[in-house]
Amino acid sequence: MTTLYGDRMVFSVEDFFFLYFWSATTNALILWELLHYHNLLHRFRKITHGFWVVKLINLLPQTGKWREVSAELREQVANIRGYSPFTYRGLVEFLTVAEDVLDELGREPRTRQASARQLVQDLLLEPARLMEIPKTLSERNAFEQRQMMRYEEECPEMELCRRMTTLWYRWVETKGLEYPRGLQGT
Repeated sequence: MTTLYGDRMVFSVEDFFFLYFWSATTNALILWELLHYHNLLHRFRKITHGFWVVKLINLLPQTGKWREVSAELREQVANIRGYSPFTYRGLVEFLTVAEDVLDELGREPRTRQASARQLVQDLLLEPARLMEIPKTLSERNAFEQRQMMRYEEECPEMELCRRMTTLWYRWVETKGLEYPRGLQGT
């Protein structure tokens, strides 16, 4: 999703990073919406939904209350090729629940780590194991798209994220402004 005005890049979705003033779920939904713009403009270099899962996990904060959960999620997607063992929708729903319980994982580092591991296992990995997830690239992308379309029907926040992403993208396209660090530039 790059447009060039002269020789300077106006928009690059790869510059997106975790925005601390929003929830992790909102970050995930905005990143999902940016995937559509990116894939429309880069016909030859499309990014898969599996890549997006890994990118989002790598964007999560590695300090503070997210430390243990982020580390556990990174461990789950470390060195994977292809798709993650869970869906993007599963990750979004997990982040929604995780944000509510992060403060209750315990005080001791070992207790927090064990609790984070159990949280990831119970709320993210186990439900994904029970699903029939396609294995081919095109089927998996279509499956992920259907999952998120159903989520959109259930979650009004998704419409707000879509409008915010569209507004930002159009603003950048019409004004030709350079936002070297992505969405937070607006």
